[in-house]
Amino acid sequence: ASAALIRRDDLRVGHAAHALSRELVIGEPCPVCRHPVEAIHEPGEIPELDRAVSEVEAAITRVDAEQREVDSARAALTEVETTRSNLISRREQLAEGVAAGPDLDALADMEETLEELKKRQTATREELEKTETKVKEARKTVEDLAGREHSMGRLLQTALIAVADLDPPVSESDDVVVQWKDLLIWRDGAMTRIADEQETAVAKAAETRSRHQGLRQGLIDELAGAGLTPAEPFVATIASEIERARSTLALQERVLEESAVLTVEIDTETSNAAVAAGLATHLRADGFERWMMAGALHTLVVGANDLLAQLSDGGYSLHSEDGTFTVVDHRNADERRSVSTLSGGETFLVSLALALSLAETLASGGGARLDAIILDEGFGTLDDESLDTVATVLEELAGHGLMVGVITHVKELASRAPTRFEVTRGARGSTVKEMA
Repeated sequence: ASAALIRRDDLRVGHAAHALSRELVIGEPCPVCRHPVEAIHEPGEIPELDRAVSEVEAAITRVDAEQREVDSARAALTEVETTRSNLISRREQLAEGVAAGPDLDALADMEETLEELKKRQTATREELEKTETKVKEARKTVEDLAGREHSMGRLLQTALIAVADLDPPVSESDDVVVQWKDLLIWRDGAMTRIADEQETAVAKAAETRSRHQGLRQGLIDELAGAGLTPAEPFVATIASEIERARSTLALQERVLEESAVLTVEIDTETSNAAVAAGLATHLRADGFERWMMAGALHTLVVGANDLLAQLSDGGYSLHSEDGTFTVVDHRNADERRSVSTLSGGETFLVSLALALSLAETLASGGGARLDAIILDEGFGTLDDESLDTVATVLEELAGHGLMVGVITHVKELASRAPTRFEVTRGARGSTVKEMA
């Protein structure tokens, strides 16, 4: 588009006369030669200018279309990333719900234990009923057949055999009545103990059933909360949903990969366009000059900051942007402020750093050689510490073969110069005397 615009503008400039001829009026002065117009030649069409205008319009249209495609691709990428994040969250919630529930083997063991307790309860009740019946029959036999001890003994043995599985005690007496009494006493204790065991078993069964129902309902709620239809077997439902989620995730990951490729292509084309636009700007006459000047100014500031750090004890540094200087105050949280806020002494230090950096830059470029530097006043604005720092820097410069001349009224600075010339004003003019 930029190339088409440049070509169109060049053609318009090249055919300026063609455009001017459309504005001439016979008898009116010509805007170029100022003579009256005697005749007007009908201007013809310029096909290449018309084509250049059409190319500009087409190029701008293509740029707009491609920008809309970029915006659409970015919107699609955002939607895909949101969907992927939601799917990952749902997968983690499902995994936590499955991990918190009971395992199938534990449920099966609990169901087997419950069935075993039910069977034992039924068997115990049947045995108790049988024992109660036989005890009643035995009591009636004892009351009715008190004289038939032998028969009672046989009945006792029959009763003992009937409850042999319950491990009845063996009486130490040979008296059948005593033995019956011992058996009845045991019977009462056994019934109480069995009743307690039965109540414990019933309570444990109820607790197990309640816990099982709670866990089952919790699993159903977790599945419903995850958007799944609770249907037994639950494991199959969860496995099916996880597999469906994996398929969806794989599809979204492929979409993300394609989006990433498109993003890279977009970034590459955008970078190329930015480089082309920047190059076009820099290659313009005024832009190229500004670019060169900005580079030279940056080099000047970098060199000045090295010396300014020494002169200000790390307190200040310079920053240049769009040809404007600002000062970075490192003693005040790196605050940036205008150079106009500097004191007289600080301004002198900054000026000295820039002057020395400029001289060094010119010398290093081979365009000039710096053999001497003259500093005219400005020292009176420095405090004692800054004055000492400046004098030390100047002495170091002189030590590197550079002649440093100082014009000053500050005696403390003048006294440190190895060679001094004192200028004295008199009635007949000024005199110069070399001081030892």
